[in-house]
Amino acid sequence: TNPIVTPEASYNLEDNDDRLKFRIGFKSINTIHRQLLLTIDDNTTSDVDWAFDAKLNEIQVDDMYWLINENAFIIQASNEATSATVYPLGIKTSTDGLNTISIDALENAPNDTHIYVYDIELDLYHDLRNSNYEVFLNAGQYHNRFEITFSTNGELLGVNEETNKRIDIR
Repeated sequence: TNPIVTPEASYNLEDNDDRLKFRIGFKSINTIHRQLLLTIDDNTTSDVDWAFDAKLNEIQVDDMYWLINENAFIIQASNEATSATVYPLGIKTSTDGLNTISIDALENAPNDTHIYVYDIELDLYHDLRNSNYEVFLNAGQYHNRFEITFSTNGELLGVNEETNKRIDIR
């Protein structure tokens, strides 16, 4: 049987919500802002989960969205955020220029969990906890270029240690 929730209920569901939540932001060259939500919940999968995932209904002139089975979503729920987890992003921009991917907010995320945007074309992992990722994009749609990935305890997602050394050019 399902419990009946009435307006008189004296509890707040958010007070007990200890799920990991990642709010990923996008700011376009045209100053359009979109915020995506990724929630880690044991009751979900990386596929579409009814009542957890939310489709993108109205695409802005410039936009970013999760890609689940080639469809655009603004909210994605999944059951894992490990170094093996990959969440594809789609980006659409109408004007050539500099666009930014950032962390807008984190909830219940341990300090040793790093959130990366992986730029497939440049073969580059960028730690969003250290700084925003700024990238010049030509007008168009990008469905196979960007992904969100994770690491913990300094694990480097399979990146060769040699490529992580700092190079100073003067």
